[in-house]
Amino acid sequence: MASVFAVVDPPIARSLVLKLFNERPIDPNVEEIIRLIDERGLDEVAPVGADDEHAFPLVATPKCLVFAEAGEEPIGIAVLRVDSDRFRPLNVVLNGTRVKRDLSYGTSIAVYLADLVNEIHSRGFVIGDISGTNLLADDSGFVTVVDVDSFGVEFDDGRSPISAGFATSNYIAPDILDGHATIASDRFVIACLILQFLLHGMHPFGGVRRGVLQSSIQENMSNNDSWLFARDEFVLPKPFHAYMSMESLPPTLRRLARAALRSPERPSAEEWLEATVAAADRIGFCEHCGQQKFEEAACSACSSGRDIPPFQVNPEDAPPTPPAATVPVATPTPSPPTTPPDVGSGGLWGLRKKRRA
Repeated sequence: MASVFAVVDPPIARSLVLKLFNERPIDPNVEEIIRLIDERGLDEVAPVGADDEHAFPLVATPKCLVFAEAGEEPIGIAVLRVDSDRFRPLNVVLNGTRVKRDLSYGTSIAVYLADLVNEIHSRGFVIGDISGTNLLADDSGFVTVVDVDSFGVEFDDGRSPISAGFATSNYIAPDILDGHATIASDRFVIACLILQFLLHGMHPFGGVRRGVLQSSIQENMSNNDSWLFARDEFVLPKPFHAYMSMESLPPTLRRLARAALRSPERPSAEEWLEATVAAADRIGFCEHCGQQKFEEAACSACSSGRDIPPFQVNPEDAPPTPPAATVPVATPTPSPPTTPPDVGSGGLWGLRKKRRA
């Protein structure tokens, strides 16, 4: 456990916070993590807007150890500051109404999340403790990550890896229950988060099978039991859209979802990045109910002529009433898009980062 304090003086240090650990000694790998972050370029600050005024740390990296005055042992670390007024934890974002209503916004978060994880993995780091509290997003969909000192590291020269910190319940891949996190286990959990944002906030391992009294998201993850593969066999908390299914995703994202959740050859974050960027450019409106949907995908809000029932929901939730699919409605005027920029050879990271001299 640790406590975080703002730095107010000198002014040059106001871009930092101090993370002081309540337990001693601190992890002996932290100093090596800081060195490797600098060596591998993960400590670069990414400008979001057209000028540096809107810059933020894409990765809230630790910069140095902190010592008490005349102390011999470190008591914490100095970390790049993330604007808490701008960024909110992903679990807060997922519980809000915008992700449920605005598919463009959810897809933008999925894009930037995939981009962020791709750059972390490409530098040989393992996130490990992926959760809705240490990943944060802003109103434009940009994503940042904190608690980087708990990252693990993989090496290409035969050295033993540095193990990542413990994962958080509901974010534990089935293959790390008795072992250490790896890039492969990161891929499983990140796929779950990306799919959750593409499916209006519905976790791919939410709900319980019919006839089962209760099961948690983590239990379903550990058993690899997802409603996406057995929609009619699950009872779910009342969803925002009544007709969500695997077919709510375009074909490429369906393929990645199946591979990520059911195959040992899980797609990389780079593959998710390419697919979500393409999907973000192909969001339109359902001609039957007027809700947002992906092109080449079924509408989550209405049956759209498909012979499928709405979700079976928990007894305390009244079943949603589907809109009439036979009477077209006026297509609403779209809100200002949150479509991410095109991806060149350098990826989104390459478009946003400030290169060090």
